[in-house]
Parts: sequence; structure tokens; C-alpha cells
Amino acid sequence: MADTRPGILAIFNNVAPGREAEFEEWFQHEHLQERLAVPGFLLGRRHEAVAAEPRYFNFYVTQSADVLTSAAYLTRLDHPTPMTRVVMSEIFKDMIRTVCQQVLRLGVMRGAAAVVVRLRERPDETALQATLEGLMRDKAVACGEVWSAVSAGEVPVSEEERLRGGDRRMAGCLLVETLRVADAERIAAALSTAFPGSAVGVYRLLCEISWYTLAAAIRREADAPRASRPPRPSAEWASTLSRPLVLTLRRALDHAGERDHEYTTLEHLLLALIDDVDAAAVMTACKVDLGALRTDLAGFVDNELKTLVADFDGESNPTPAFQRVMQRAMAHAQGVGRDVVTGADVLLAMFDEKESPAVWFLGEHEMTQQDAANFYPPPDRQGR
Repeated sequence: MADTRPGILAIFNNVAPGREAEFEEWFQHEHLQERLAVPGFLLGRRHEAVAAEPRYFNFYVTQSADVLTSAAYLTRLDHPTPMTRVVMSEIFKDMIRTVCQQVLRLGVMRGAAAVVVRLRERPDETALQATLEGLMRDKAVACGEVWSAVSAGEVPVSEEERLRGGDRRMAGCLLVETLRVADAERIAAALSTAFPGSAVGVYRLLCEISWYTLAAAIRREADAPRASRPPRPSAEWASTLSRPLVLTLRRALDHAGERDHEYTTLEHLLLALIDDVDAAAVMTACKVDLGALRTDLAGFVDNELKTLVADFDGESNPTPAFQRVMQRAMAHAQGVGRDVVTGADVLLAMFDEKESPAVWFLGEHEMTQQDAANFYPPPDRQGR
């Protein structure tokens, strides 16, 4: 049986003196978004030291540790962008990079500060669980996690690591997130005594990127008047969303919200793609009767998704399958050298969710993944 525990990629590093501005530009405007475009990446959190060494700490949460040795991710590591090559070979210093499994998590919140204990030996899960349970009684603690390193032999050396000259690794990590820095400092002092052979540091949160913020970003851009929208970043990594696709994603979220569905599924997304100029062109070329497909999908959404109706605060959020499709669509656009993701990319990416009702409906209308690929728009129809 596949291990379903989340994967963690933990990274600690310093920056070459005088290169901080380049590092910030790359990290904030290229790297975080690029990594979250890899299928299976769910969350990225970036920190700076309050009292710790190295100065920077960031980590990514993935669907499982297998994501961190997947073909899509290893391809990205072995084909760094020009700016990534510069950062890896010249700017990153004192790198500690470890692929882990999240073996324990307590608490449902995230904090603004973090205590990080880098363990030299494989974590004793029972003992660390007792430690975290005690810490969680402190009202200042938001959550705690235990990470255990994957065997180094399971993680191939990538081109990015070769550019860095090799990385150090840790055996595991105890992470405690708190609401305030002062609380983190207090807890770090106690943990330094409890773990005398381990490096204990305090970090403050700089930023977070998550696929659970996708809905809000889509709504903001879709609702903003065209003249008031900020220009898109021009970094080479960027596979940005076309304006028609932004509106399509907003329609998908609205299809769910109007029905009081807490989550936006692939069926909501496919219903919205019927009115997307690029996706509709592909489906029409595949001889799909869009009116009949709309009727079938609307009936399914109205009658079979009633379990998603909930009295909840906020707005409907994309399901993990929705997120995976968007990640694959972005990765596909990057892979073929296009800088804009359209509804056609999303439609093609949807077929990998083979067990979803959305893909079943496409099959019922005699459309296959190969059909979608055959009628995928040529380059001159991309970039709208």
C-alpha cells in the first residue's frame, strides 16, 4: 500500500554577501511559484532567522514523499532556469536540504514563528509525540510536527545539487509553530536543554504560498477591471493564466458557491470549461455536443454533489484534484515552452484524473485524452 503521509522538503541556507537582492527577486518572483506548479506540491512556507543558523529556512508540503522523487520534479531539478543556475552556483551557501516524511502533526493552525530542532539521529516518534503533546497545552503554540528523513539513497543527486557543490542533510526535525516570536524564543530555550546535541533555532515567517489560496487569487483577478490589474511578472519561469482561463476558473468557483458547495470539484470546472473559448474549441473539434454535455454535468452537480452543501464561512475552495489538474496544466505549458496557460491545457490535464466523474462524462461523449492531444491548439492560438 502506498504511503499516504505528507512529504516535506526542508531547506536551510545562507546567502553570499552582497547577493541578497538577487536572492530575494528569484525566491519571491520565480522559485516559489515554480515549485508549486509541480504536481503534488501543496504548500510552501518561507522563514528568516530570529536566532538561528543558517539564516533562511523554507519548507514545502507535498502529497507524499514520492512527489519529491517524481519524474516531474526531478525533471525540474535537472533543467534549472537561467536565474536558478546563478542562484545555485553562486548565491546559495551552507545548504542543508532533506527530503522527509511528516510522521506526526498536532494542531490545526499555522503560526507566525517557528522553533526548529534539527535532529542528528532518526526521530524517536513516541518520545517526540509526548514532547509535542506537552507543548500543545501551551496556548501560544499553533501546531507541531515531526519530520523523518527519507534514506539518502532514495534521493538522486540533481543538476541543482551539483551546481551547489553538494548538500548536507539532517536525520529529522521537530517543528513547533507559535503565534509570536517571544513565545518561540521561550520554547526554543527549553528545547535546547532537552536536545543538547541538536541545532535549535527560531525563525519568523516571511510568506506562504498554497494552492488553497488559488480561489482567492482567481476571484481578485477576475473581478478587477482590466485597467486596474497589475502587470504580470516577466520572470522566465512564469506560466501565467490567460484572461479567458481566469474567468473560467471564476465561473467554476461560482458554480460551486451558488449551490453552497464547500468545495469546487472537477465537475464544476468542466462545466465552466464548456464556455471557455480554448477548451470549447478543442471539445468541438472532438465532436462533443457542448449543449448535451452541459445538461449532463449540470444535472450531476445539482443532484449528485448535494453532500458538498454546507453552512461554511468564506467561499468555496478547490479540491485536491482541481489543484492537481491546474498544476499539471501549468507544468505542461512550461514543458512546451509557452508562457500562458489556457483552458485547452486544463482540459488536457484533466484526463489524468481517470477516476473522476468529469472524465467519465467526457468519455460518455466519446472524447478521449488522445483526442484532446490531437486537437491541442497550435502555438499561434496560445497566449490569449
